[in-house]
Amino acid sequence: MTKQVILIVDDSPTILSILKEMLKGNDFAVRTARSGEEALEKAAKAPPDLILLDIEMPGIDGFETCRRFKKDKKLFRTPILFLSSFEDVTKKVSAFKAGGVDYISKPVQRAELAARLKTHLKLKRLQGQLYREIADKEHLIHILCHDVSNPLTCIEGWIEIALENEIIKQNKDLESKMRRISQSSQQAVDIIEHVKEMEALSRQKKELQLEPVAIEDVIGSALIIFENRLKDKNITFKCDPPLNNVSAKVLAEKVSFTSSVFNNLFSNTIKFSYPGSVITLLIEEKEKEVHLILKDEGIGIPAAYLEAIFDPGSSVSRTGTAGENGSGFGMPLVKKYMDRYGGQIIIRSRPEEEFPQRHGTEIILILKNAGKLGEKR
Repeated sequence: MTKQVILIVDDSPTILSILKEMLKGNDFAVRTARSGEEALEKAAKAPPDLILLDIEMPGIDGFETCRRFKKDKKLFRTPILFLSSFEDVTKKVSAFKAGGVDYISKPVQRAELAARLKTHLKLKRLQGQLYREIADKEHLIHILCHDVSNPLTCIEGWIEIALENEIIKQNKDLESKMRRISQSSQQAVDIIEHVKEMEALSRQKKELQLEPVAIEDVIGSALIIFENRLKDKNITFKCDPPLNNVSAKVLAEKVSFTSSVFNNLFSNTIKFSYPGSVITLLIEEKEKEVHLILKDEGIGIPAAYLEAIFDPGSSVSRTGTAGENGSGFGMPLVKKYMDRYGGQIIIRSRPEEEFPQRHGTEIILILKNAGKLGEKR
């Protein structure tokens, strides 16, 4: 087994000897440097697994040495533990601000030193595993997005060609269905592009671009996507005001608000609604806000579920009224996006067990008013 390398940086030969002696028998390979400059030079040639760094040294001090390590692309993840006889809180705070992960006071205790080194080396190993897993997932997302986009683009292309055919044009019902397939295919492509955008956002390479989003378009898209599910459960959808009179715009990001927020919520509403029931969407446009209130007559949400519904670690999942399954991860994503829009989501529910006659759920989305269609703001 390869020994893990500890680089000790201290201008005192006596301290270096004492520390080397303390670390004997701990399966560490110990290297030393007597200045910050020497430490940076040695680490660049052979990166250590961990650095023990004194504060007061000739030339650049420990704080500056640490800052330079953190600017090096090859060394910035190397854990740095400060060693010092200073008990001043200000010094300790400066050590952590410079990038240190721990602060050990002199005189050093053998058992304490070994324990802290082993702890930070384990944390580094686990962190490395996490970075590799994230990189693997990002690579997988990239492959999936690329490989799924190609057939969808092909589908769209062939549908466009088919829609020019006179036989299709003469069959209005078939033409309408093919146009819906085309719209759904385009939405899938938009979602893939949005996944790429979110990947860039998660790596802080890009800011989420908010824009005016027409509520009419969002609802219309949802009705196309969920038309068959509504029919299968004989659910009536009502919009107040009627969809053709909806002119409100909200400040959001169109793809995520359509697919990850509204469609997610609408899908859940259908899932937990009883066959033959009614789903209502109320749209209330105020001076600075637009309230979207989605109501159902479904099974409702128990209080225990409602408390954890936005917690990513809970992944609360239940079976729908027709046996539909779900991942339980949708609501935390909805909350994340609503926060990004500067909006708010409120959920009120009456579970069937407690309210046998008046059960159902009400979801309120509060977003910034971005103006009506045709208006400039």
